[in-house]
Amino acid sequence: NFKPRWAHEPDSAFADMPDVGYPTEAPPRLVTRIVSTDGGNSISSPTLSDAISITQHIFDFVAHEVVYGVDRSLADLRTIDSRVQQLAKLHIEPFEVGSFIIPAEFTTEPVEFAQDGTERVVYAKQVLERFNSIMEGISGNNFDYETSIGTIRCIESLNRIFKRDASFLEYQSTGFSESMILKSKKFTINDQFIKKITEIRKYRQEAVVKHGSLEGVVVALAALGKSGNAIV
Repeated sequence: NFKPRWAHEPDSAFADMPDVGYPTEAPPRLVTRIVSTDGGNSISSPTLSDAISITQHIFDFVAHEVVYGVDRSLADLRTIDSRVQQLAKLHIEPFEVGSFIIPAEFTTEPVEFAQDGTERVVYAKQVLERFNSIMEGISGNNFDYETSIGTIRCIESLNRIFKRDASFLEYQSTGFSESMILKSKKFTINDQFIKKITEIRKYRQEAVVKHGSLEGVVVALAALGKSGNAIV
């Protein structure tokens, strides 16, 4: 009744074998790290609350862009429907003991949207990939990057936590790529980054004002050309 060693000692027989086959698909994930200003082991509850809620609002705007395209004037979270928010929802996992690392997963379930008479399926990983693109665009000093003013204002509002007890905040995303190799992106939000965001927001607002002024001048000139008299 001979039995080979692998039949009764499977662990030792296969311990050194390399991994084979395809890895399971990783869910889209975002890990947020908060570093306190004094390097201590505590932060205030408003800082923790703001870090989570503002991050969620950012992803609500980003998900809307993925589903419906970029609306540069979008600023009201109340206009974002519940199915879009389903794609953007962060499912917070238990924190690690003694840290301010906030792990979270997005849903792996697709959401269907009807657009122009056709059904479109959208995945949360597309939302996370769009978030990466926005952060890279802003980091690259692209003042006219195509994203909503609501997204810009939400990122800028992270300044609240830096005015309290956080020195910087870090986002790390994974599970956004179709690649079999697990890729990750990391973005650091600090005072310098917030100053850049504020400059972008002011640039966008000034561009809107100038555009409105130009339209007013053109209309006035057109009216003058028709009547021959200036309208006061």
